[in-house]
Amino acid sequence: MDSLNLNLSGLSINELIAKEKDLDDDTQRQKYLDEIVARKPMYTDYVEKLAKIYTTNGDFDKARGVFTAALAANDANIDIWEIYVYWSLENDYIGGKDEEKTKEIFEAARTRVGSHPQAWGIWKKYVDFELLRDNKNTINLIYYTALCSQVFAIDELVSEYTKFIDEHFDKLKDLITSENPAEFKDEKPNLLNHFLESNNDKATFLNIVNRLADKARAEVDKRLPFEGSLRALSYDVGNLANEQLVGEMDNWKNYIDMEKAEANYQKAAMLYKRMLIPYFDSLPAWKEYIEFASGYLGDVDRCREVFKYLRAHPIGDDKDTVLDIYLSNAHFEERQGQFKVARRLHKLINNVLAPNYIKVISEYVKFEQRINGPRKNILDFLEDSLEKAIKAEDEYAAIFLTVNTCRFYFAT
Repeated sequence: MDSLNLNLSGLSINELIAKEKDLDDDTQRQKYLDEIVARKPMYTDYVEKLAKIYTTNGDFDKARGVFTAALAANDANIDIWEIYVYWSLENDYIGGKDEEKTKEIFEAARTRVGSHPQAWGIWKKYVDFELLRDNKNTINLIYYTALCSQVFAIDELVSEYTKFIDEHFDKLKDLITSENPAEFKDEKPNLLNHFLESNNDKATFLNIVNRLADKARAEVDKRLPFEGSLRALSYDVGNLANEQLVGEMDNWKNYIDMEKAEANYQKAAMLYKRMLIPYFDSLPAWKEYIEFASGYLGDVDRCREVFKYLRAHPIGDDKDTVLDIYLSNAHFEERQGQFKVARRLHKLINNVLAPNYIKVISEYVKFEQRINGPRKNILDFLEDSLEKAIKAEDEYAAIFLTVNTCRFYFAT
């Protein structure tokens, strides 16, 4: 088989996965993996497989692109962040001698998932990286920021931080005022204040660390029951076919409701994105996230980015799912008062995605009626749709359009 001529677009995701398992040739496997990951960027195992093939072939830019594309789809996927960090340490820092690139990736990871309950592994690896570079002030800031982020491995974190402070406190007293790592500009003032509060006394500062740890433990304890109720944490193509996992979505929603009730909206946003990893194929889950981002965060631009992504990467192969994405987008823009944008989406649905489809015809007419659009818009649309239905010999649509065009004439 000539792998360069493979056309995989007609295969379902399950067919792609089944065929990829049987392939021994990496060139052919790469083609299948490209298609799988393009459709399901949350599929961590396949993201890792594809990046490994490109790395083995020495194509490091494409390997990096696999990680960045997956994280662009959902930057809360901590499993992919961990794999990407390890990959960069091996290929950028050790293999490529590009420590700034690795530093950049660590910073991106801590910014996106530093507050994730399971983020300690990334924080710890960040410490190891800076130890190799002998940046003690930065290490101090990493430990302190991780502590304030309330990661779940709090005891291990405090144990390591305490040992680090005990060994290097005298030097850290000078570094905290003389060095200003740009990447920790928001965290450094708080750490500096705690050094000043301790009056540069090590025992007093360690007491402050323990005080912060107690606060973090209280927050962790509050969330442990919720975290313990979540079994679906990673993506699998069969997740939505598993009734137990589908039912578990209520556990995610209860967790989110707790954070919203306490006005922890950024934590709630993180939970929505985490939920969209195992439930990547669930359009209702995406809609809930969009509603939250719009209603609680007021982040309309983020909502538009999500709709743009869903339009370009439909989460389902069936026609109704694709139409639901576009109709939801049109309804969203209507709620924002962007009637021209909403109208363009309705026209795209009717003219390109689903001509003569009664459901979307009705949706457009209702849209124009809701916004008190020009009656001529509706009439022209109905007549144009009727002409298309007749040409397509779509008898059912033609009858529906004839009746509704007549009704519209009589009503007006």
